[in-house]
Amino acid sequence: MALSKIYTRVIALLCCTVIVTACNNILDEQLPEYEQTSIVKIGDTAPEFCITSLDGNEWQIPCNDRCILILFSHLCPDCKALFDELQSMINNDITIPHIIAVSRGGTEQEISDFRSQNGYTFDLAADSNKDIYNSYATMYVPRCYIINSDNIIKHITYEYTEGDIALLLREFTEIN
Repeated sequence: MALSKIYTRVIALLCCTVIVTACNNILDEQLPEYEQTSIVKIGDTAPEFCITSLDGNEWQIPCNDRCILILFSHLCPDCKALFDELQSMINNDITIPHIIAVSRGGTEQEISDFRSQNGYTFDLAADSNKDIYNSYATMYVPRCYIINSDNIIKHITYEYTEGDIALLLREFTEIN
């Protein structure tokens, strides 16, 4: 009986060692740099698309005006933080330019639930098949693109850092 407990503990210890070693190997792997996962770069023409938002608005690139395109995931904590910052600015009556916020996956219902659960008052669109995201990037969200009236990408942010929305708004006012 005592020998059986020892074997059980040894096997459990070995399993834990294998799991820890595997996790360390995964953590040691280098993730690609943001630029390596970008299909488009600053100065490129923005890939064209047309999508209907949750509120029934038709959004398209090119849109013949300046806009900020936000590619996000409803499951991403950084995307939520970015949207919280955006909503805070809206709540403080800061003028927000034309924003096109498109999900990287997720159904319309999931994106709608994400918006209502977080109290976002701005419009979102669900790109369930990730077609739009896949024409801009291969990895990482949120990604924000300032696109000018000539459909040229003028600025890009990757993932989220506090103050990104304020930075985007400053950059937005400086482009044509």
